[in-house]
Amino acid sequence: MDAAVLQEGALIVVDGKGQALTDASSGKPYYTYAHIDMDGGTLYEGNVLIELADDSFSESAGVAINGGLFRGDIEVRSGKVTFRSGGMLDGRLIIAGGKVELLSSEGDAQLDDAEANITGGIEFTAGDLSIESGEGLYMDSDIRIQVGSSINAAGASLGTARTLDMDGGSLTAQHLTANALDMVGGTVDAERLTVAGSTLVSGEGTRLTLNGGSGATSRLNGLVVKNGAEAEIDCLEMESGADVQVGDAADTAGGSTVSFGHLNLNGGMLTVDPAWGLEPSNVAVENLSASHTAADSVTINGSVGVGRNSYLAIGTSDTAWLPGKVEEATGGTGLSDGGVESALGLYKPLTVGSG
Repeated sequence: MDAAVLQEGALIVVDGKGQALTDASSGKPYYTYAHIDMDGGTLYEGNVLIELADDSFSESAGVAINGGLFRGDIEVRSGKVTFRSGGMLDGRLIIAGGKVELLSSEGDAQLDDAEANITGGIEFTAGDLSIESGEGLYMDSDIRIQVGSSINAAGASLGTARTLDMDGGSLTAQHLTANALDMVGGTVDAERLTVAGSTLVSGEGTRLTLNGGSGATSRLNGLVVKNGAEAEIDCLEMESGADVQVGDAADTAGGSTVSFGHLNLNGGMLTVDPAWGLEPSNVAVENLSASHTAADSVTINGSVGVGRNSYLAIGTSDTAWLPGKVEEATGGTGLSDGGVESALGLYKPLTVGSG
């Protein structure tokens, strides 16, 4: 640990013990400079709290893990943590402010140069994580994002072998991978999403956007959208027999809206069925076939079910089309108990295969 360089207003606490000095000229306290610079092969052990008394030092103060192993927890309240050249953190990274950067040592945007391994998980309560375009961060631990936090990995990959929990905040990535995704708040915007287990998108203001940039196809093993959440997905392929469910009996808000450019059910089922008496849920799918290539006809590669209080449009990704048609047909009433209780609309000719 480099404790010889001092800066006014910077505080680092190692194992709960801070060192304070006084500048004789100003009478203001000095604290150990919040910078641990680790070269490859270096092992540092201990829990570290980084908090700056003056934000003017936040761009320079922090922990730089340059190919070494940091064993312990790092909590960042301000300042920053920088990973370079395969730096490893054997512990938790708690972001309560400040920023975390993942940088390649030469800035050449190669994945192997910048990949960081964090074994204890990342918990975001505030602050930001930025990953240079072309880099990647993959962890064998949970990632938790709360209100007021953000991960910006546009053009980069972010992944966890465990669960990505979002209670709020925002996440932007090129390719996002997880064993499970549990969104009960916040927004995710990615080109591609791969989840081995379940995916939940729940709550008003919660939004999942998978834009399919560069022809990317997302792959999920079950998707539930409920309680007023929104999803806009360009291209999604389900694992064999996995289902997509929009709304359920436990829905407390209804009003979920989902748009698909292409949805390959792969033998599974798409169900739209929120509880009655809530806002209706609305799903539009342009292409339900096995192929991403657009065609005049639509072949359903699986099954669909439309319960009460639901809209399902096939052949278009426009979620406004079918509710508009129902409004026209009912004189402005829309879905109603004892009237039109659900709506399945075909925007294009439909082919139903055997089985």
